[in-house]
Amino acid sequence: MKLSALRLLVLGAFLALPSAYAQQLQREVLSIVSIENVAIVDPQTMEFTLTLRRTSNVWERWANGTFQFQIVGVASSRYTPSAMRVELLPNSSDLPIAPYVNAPLSAYSLCISLHEGWISIFIYGPDEFRDAKYFPLDSALRLGRFRITMTDGGRIGTALAWMEPIDYYQANAYKLEVDSIAYAVRWYRADDNVEMRNYPRLDSTQQVIVRVDSFRVAPAPEPCLTLKAGSFRAEYLGDRLVQLSWSTLCEQGVRGFVIRRRCICSSLPPSEAEFREVRRFGIPFDTALFSKGTTSVGFDYAMSAPDTVELRDVYYEYELSAIMFDGSRRFLDTTSIRIPNSVITSATVYPNPTTTQATIRYTVSDRVRITAKVYDITGKELTVLLDNVVVPRTAPGSINTVVWNAPDQASQGLYNVVLIANPVDDPTIELSRAILKIQLLR
Repeated sequence: MKLSALRLLVLGAFLALPSAYAQQLQREVLSIVSIENVAIVDPQTMEFTLTLRRTSNVWERWANGTFQFQIVGVASSRYTPSAMRVELLPNSSDLPIAPYVNAPLSAYSLCISLHEGWISIFIYGPDEFRDAKYFPLDSALRLGRFRITMTDGGRIGTALAWMEPIDYYQANAYKLEVDSIAYAVRWYRADDNVEMRNYPRLDSTQQVIVRVDSFRVAPAPEPCLTLKAGSFRAEYLGDRLVQLSWSTLCEQGVRGFVIRRRCICSSLPPSEAEFREVRRFGIPFDTALFSKGTTSVGFDYAMSAPDTVELRDVYYEYELSAIMFDGSRRFLDTTSIRIPNSVITSATVYPNPTTTQATIRYTVSDRVRITAKVYDITGKELTVLLDNVVVPRTAPGSINTVVWNAPDQASQGLYNVVLIANPVDDPTIELSRAILKIQLLR
């Protein structure tokens, strides 16, 4: 009896089953195909990993598959074969991939087809069972990691979705070495490709049980966004520059981040103290604020350049939020920072009194130009210790120093050390000064 004829007979028997037996119909999922780790590498590039999990004992070796996708977030007419490129990243597949040849296949071969608005990935398998890839039960193997690039310079979409209906656009097949579905009947040869589709088959010679085999694609992950506790921080760099950084624990369905700022200033009208947007993901704004990927593993973020504020001796508050793929906004956290005004925050002399030498210790809360001069009691300038030297903001726990060596001809008495701090970008403006008295003993 021919194979096709036997299938038709079994199908007819299934349709003629009484209702009591119809209740024994079972659906078994043989495999699950997933799109994982989608990452927007840059505005023109997206990467994703295609994995397959074997979920049944019915099969062990995988034959082939056809998988078709749509890029979402931009009109489908934007995606044409001439405007994009799709490629398998080297060494990213658990399958033995080889170029296709018009001969019996002993490895797997890949064919990528581009259409207006969608992409097809065909994976051809070996002709013989012995060359087919063994898939462990309940283990996910990578079919490959793929890169989509817009070659016309246009912006890529925000996500990847399966073409629907699934049963029409997606296909999957396996190989069987021994077919023991029906007693004394062989349905498949070892090298046949058995499609993971909805079809009935006789599962037992003792009972009339019909099983419906199929595969399914994993649904898109639910949007999730979790900020690492306490990670949203503001760091003052000097020159009225503030750098912001944060870390996520989970990112799914996130397009990018938005930063708003307000001044906590009692002297300003309420309209000036409201949050205003200062950074947003995208071009020409800040590409560093694009989401780095869709994954259950988080990422570290920082603005591509510090934020410049206008006022000193005030607190600024920053608000971090995210824009999801569906356009909704999610508030994440706030942080605040004080912009210093008293730039020279401390200055001391040691030892004091001194007989020959004294060390001036000072700290600054901004990056400034420092001038340090020594004067006698009459106001006469004796020496210049620092002359308009750029000094970075003093790091926590550290102190800046400069040494005054008293000249041999200097008489006993009091001397003044004057430190003046000026902005780096405008040395004509005096931000602060410190005057220290040194007693010289002879």
